[in-house]
Amino acid sequence: MKRQLTQQETLIAQTSWGVLLVAPLKDIHPLYPVNNPAYLESVKSSIQKQGLINPIVVMPVFISDWKLLHKINPDLLPPPEGPDDKVVLQIRCGNNRYYAAKELGWKYIDTKRVYTQDECNSVCKEMRKTCF
Repeated sequence: MKRQLTQQETLIAQTSWGVLLVAPLKDIHPLYPVNNPAYLESVKSSIQKQGLINPIVVMPVFISDWKLLHKINPDLLPPPEGPDDKVVLQIRCGNNRYYAAKELGWKYIDTKRVYTQDECNSVCKEMRKTCF
């Protein structure tokens, strides 16, 4: 399900995790709600002091697939509005970084696109080694 970059997305770097893109926060959708406000505050503080160390990991998914996932696990956030065949970027790793960036007033954030669950697991495992 690879797709072309939108006009608002910009290639920023080739890293050990692959290509990183800057994407508008409005085009990225969290899978989980904030579940630990104190931890979110520590992430926000870290980002203010050090900047964003790791990009958030996003996976393009169809809204119809997200709806099925939400039926199985209603603790997840529901998908954004739109037709079932619309593809959206779902956060797979970095929900707290996303929420912190929003609270800090950011409009864009660094992202790493993944296209399979195996790729997601591998990238997220590597990123967790550099978390504070």
